[in-house]
Amino acid sequence: MDGTFVVGEAVSVTSPAHQKRMLFVDKSASSDPDCTVIDGTGSARDLEELGVRVTVDNGDGVWRGLASFDSGDGDLTVTCTGEAETLMRIGPPAGPIDVLKVMFPIFGSLVLGGIGGLILVVTGIRYATRRPLRQPGLD
Repeated sequence: MDGTFVVGEAVSVTSPAHQKRMLFVDKSASSDPDCTVIDGTGSARDLEELGVRVTVDNGDGVWRGLASFDSGDGDLTVTCTGEAETLMRIGPPAGPIDVLKVMFPIFGSLVLGGIGGLILVVTGIRYATRRPLRQPGLD
């Protein structure tokens, strides 16, 4: 995480230069703040809206992704306006690992359930098609 701040404050954040970063808002926020990000050269960074809903739990809270941007020279000044006292965060974008953390339990349970169902089908077929047992004394 590069930095955490409160909406309404202009804050300086140092990020790795020329890397994708993401603005996050505390998940409990009722509305999305309006933010501007300017690097050390004075260039406004283009904020790219996210096409999907991204939520990250990093151990110190649940954060909802707002926008991603290139960090420019890494010396960032971030200003956000909106609901007072809303917590914001800048950090690395949610990546494949974050997606896997969400998807693994879903797909894992589907795979295990499918394997269990397959075992039941195979066992049922084997039981139904087995040779009848010879009973003693009926020969």
